[in-house]
Amino acid sequence: MAPVKFHTVLSSLSLALALVLGACASNTDGPDTAGGDNNQAGGSGNGSSNGTNNGSGNGTNVDPLAAAPTLRMTANEVVESYRHIHYEFRQPAEHGVSRELTVTQHVEVLIPPGADQDSPVFFLLDNEQDSTVDGLMKTTALLRFFGSKMIYVAAEHRGYGQSLSDSSDQSVPTYVSHEQAVEDAHAVIQTLKKEYRGPWMSIGYSYGGALVTELGARHPEDSDVFVASSAPFLWTSGADHYEGYVRERLGDETFKKAAAVMEMLQPTQMFSPKWENREFMEGVWLGLTQYSWAQPYMGAVSVVLDKPLDEILSTSRTLDESVAGGLATLYAKTRARLRVSREEALAEDYTWRVYHFQQCSDFGVFFTSPSHDGVFLRTLEEHEAECVQMFGEKNVLALDSGAVHWDLFDRIPSYQKANHPKLVYVRGGNDPWQVHGPDAPNWTPRVHHDKYDVYDTEWGVFVDVPNGFHMPDRDDTDVALAMFVEAFRLGGFNSND
Repeated sequence: MAPVKFHTVLSSLSLALALVLGACASNTDGPDTAGGDNNQAGGSGNGSSNGTNNGSGNGTNVDPLAAAPTLRMTANEVVESYRHIHYEFRQPAEHGVSRELTVTQHVEVLIPPGADQDSPVFFLLDNEQDSTVDGLMKTTALLRFFGSKMIYVAAEHRGYGQSLSDSSDQSVPTYVSHEQAVEDAHAVIQTLKKEYRGPWMSIGYSYGGALVTELGARHPEDSDVFVASSAPFLWTSGADHYEGYVRERLGDETFKKAAAVMEMLQPTQMFSPKWENREFMEGVWLGLTQYSWAQPYMGAVSVVLDKPLDEILSTSRTLDESVAGGLATLYAKTRARLRVSREEALAEDYTWRVYHFQQCSDFGVFFTSPSHDGVFLRTLEEHEAECVQMFGEKNVLALDSGAVHWDLFDRIPSYQKANHPKLVYVRGGNDPWQVHGPDAPNWTPRVHHDKYDVYDTEWGVFVDVPNGFHMPDRDDTDVALAMFVEAFRLGGFNSND
């Protein structure tokens, strides 16, 4: 579920979004943001000490946590006319339990010219990736293109990128879970709200969308609207539905070839070269299935699979590097590492190893074959055994068939309550993960477009993109525009903002 880049923004959309934004833009100069100089958080460290009248430097905890996060500014610079502020939040290993601050969470802020402390805030709760200022600028390219005065904030997920614990050994990152990531986001938002006082929109993509949905249910005060793109709602031990999408995208004949390759790659030893090659090819099937950018290459797959095994692997790795930036290679390489130091985790990308830990310890969703002769040949029992060998038995879920480890459908009633901020959900009709999310409504849409339909629901808005893939708003600016229009409307982002 790795993120992909926005396509080039189309200038023909600028007028439409400008009308939505209205006068959100302020005519003042840049904001008096947290920490005019070095900004070491004052008092308990839960707010800024820059002298602005925002009440954040008085030593009062933002939330009744066992340990309130501390805040430190480590960068304050201009990037492409935006003021870029980099914060380091010191978070507890376990909110509400730990008193010692042992996790450093990295947060990026981009402030456009003309924004002030009452400007709207776009808060991105990142998922399984390294969160960078460059990534934030690409992610928010649509709104920035139209001259929005919105302030952008991206919070890196603990355990990923640079947001690690102090432990020198990151082999078993027990501090990483969706529960703690949600509480991290809550602490960050409540702290930064002291400085950035405008309306807030919280948004997440894929797994990040699931986190945002959980955040809104637990802490509705954090934002005026919550947005989830392609978020799985039901996290079970296994995901045997996924193989059906691989078969559908490849076609029966090519699928049979793919299954034959996976049979040849069945290893006899965990973490052996053959095991790593199998992981790599599983990563290939995942990428080919869920992302729109992979679809033009589907026709070449059958040709590649007619080659000898060594050529299949070498050609696939070449394509993976040139087309997907080596994602499948990284997926396999990092999941094969038994030990990782903090220095290694900071220097290299171990995203998929950390995500594997969460699969084992937190929420499951292991790929299996319902027919046992497809491309995902491991059973849940075999997945569990690998988890135990890599992370230790005490850190591994019981991967029982049908077991539910995280159910966001239980959170929907919260969004149905009066005066509760609403949820905008975006679904792609070709996304394999849609099986784990809410169904499209069966009533007449309020908005019908050639590319999408917009439905009003009791909990918010459902944006259905019938021909879309995973995170379709990142593939198509028309869809992204529709999503933001609905978010602005539900969040009350109007001409008075």
